[in-house]
Amino acid sequence: MRTRALVAALTAVVGLTAVAAAFGAGPAIRDHNTFSDEDADFCGTGELVLIQGAEDVTLWLGTTGGDPTQAVKAVIKRRITYTNPENGLTVVEHWAFSVTNEIVSGLESGVHTHEFVERGLKATFKLANGRLLTRDAGSLTYRITFDENDEEIDFEVVSIRGPHPAFEEDLFCSTLVPALGLD
Repeated sequence: MRTRALVAALTAVVGLTAVAAAFGAGPAIRDHNTFSDEDADFCGTGELVLIQGAEDVTLWLGTTGGDPTQAVKAVIKRRITYTNPENGLTVVEHWAFSVTNEIVSGLESGVHTHEFVERGLKATFKLANGRLLTRDAGSLTYRITFDENDEEIDFEVVSIRGPHPAFEEDLFCSTLVPALGLD
């Protein structure tokens, strides 16, 4: 699930870098978003799942890699519920983490490598009654190299501390399909 976990983090923070001066300046951008959706073929099951969620993102801006307006730190809180309307079973996904980044080589205009450090709670899935299905928490440090078109060309894990099952394998469908009674 490395790709799904990264997409969630990178959606808010591609281009992050750790610039200490920007942290002291206070958040530049705060965003609250709510959403709802229906997936008529949830995880390829052919079954309908209702999706509702909310996300709060706070970004700090700074200069790195030749771009003076990059996000250098983000704090992300996300809660998503997945409900099977046929049986009422619901799974709650929860995230509460911070991420920083430093460009460790290159410039944004060419090949460049970002080092991301994520800390906190990610990809925790619980049944609506509170029973824990999977928990992903602790810290992750990884490097992603992008080409001049911001296409990913390399990925390297630097360190993993804490349980991060969703980062290491795709647990989304294998966890949610049985929990929602879709198998």
